[in-house]
Amino acid sequence: MSLKSEILIEAYRLASQPWRWLRQWRWTRSGRYPIVVLFYHRVADTNPTDWTISRAGFAQQVDWLQKHFELLSMDEVHQRMRKGYNDRPSVAITFDDGYAENMDYALPMLAERKIPCMYYVSTSFILNQTYFPHDEQLGLQLQPNSVRDLKRIVQWGLDIGAHTRTHLDIGKVTDVQQLEYELGGCRRELINLLNVPVEHFAFPYGQSHNFTAQAIEVARRLGYKTVSAAYGGYNHLGDDPFFIQRVHGDPSLTRIKNWVTLDPRWTGLHPDPAWLSAAKHTTAEAFRPWSDANPTASEEAWRPTLTSSASSTATTETCGTATRSAIPTSLFEHSPQQPGSNSVFISGR
Repeated sequence: MSLKSEILIEAYRLASQPWRWLRQWRWTRSGRYPIVVLFYHRVADTNPTDWTISRAGFAQQVDWLQKHFELLSMDEVHQRMRKGYNDRPSVAITFDDGYAENMDYALPMLAERKIPCMYYVSTSFILNQTYFPHDEQLGLQLQPNSVRDLKRIVQWGLDIGAHTRTHLDIGKVTDVQQLEYELGGCRRELINLLNVPVEHFAFPYGQSHNFTAQAIEVARRLGYKTVSAAYGGYNHLGDDPFFIQRVHGDPSLTRIKNWVTLDPRWTGLHPDPAWLSAAKHTTAEAFRPWSDANPTASEEAWRPTLTSSASSTATTETCGTATRSAIPTSLFEHSPQQPGSNSVFISGR
């Protein structure tokens, strides 16, 4: 971001500060303070992309967030939204996709500081050790996490979430069986690999056209506690706790400060009620044998025949309580979519 842009954003934040203070005071008194959920993808100092932030930049943001906000797990976000009460500035940190380089700095740092983090992963790339198509389109071969990485993440006390099996654009899928294969199959694989609950899901790409009411209903029926988007917006007390709006973890701390202190332009952005109504054509009978009611059915019993859309190319689109093991010390060596607008800064890959 240019220096001019930084100055303009900071000037806007300061100019709107009286409005922000007034609304924050009211939300605090009423216990209806909106919750902010950030999403990142990759923390690294090499091969920069639009979905990468440097180590120094990430550390600077975490330092500032830890000083000014209560940092929540996704379970706590869901619980507070269910209760309809939150009386303080609160932020949750999430990651999407599953890049191996996050093991070198970002995740150990969060674990060392005991900061909750939800780490959403696409299992096909982890199990097959293949590269993400959106990186290969840039001529990059960035290593995904391994199963061993995920087990260490769980040992460190961070949470694992589901991000489909193949990083598919779910907005293009209408077949219920294929939805169950992507959403349910990913969850099943993670549970089998890690022996931990997997209760939260994030849509790849995460814009409003990258998911459907049908997909949200399938996720609900599969037993997820939440599904997350990536088009911006805050999570208001009183909104459906199943659907989480997330804000991009921009490399600019100035932009992050503006967003997480509740930009007035975003406070009116709520999930579309139509997304959260039961899909007319989604019925329990439509599912394959594998479900929460029958988790031991073989993969062949529930795996559908994939159509060509399962391999569609990527487009522009990002943990909890467990026994914490020692963290090796050697490991420490753009505007999202606005209401009524079609403009997008970056979506969740």
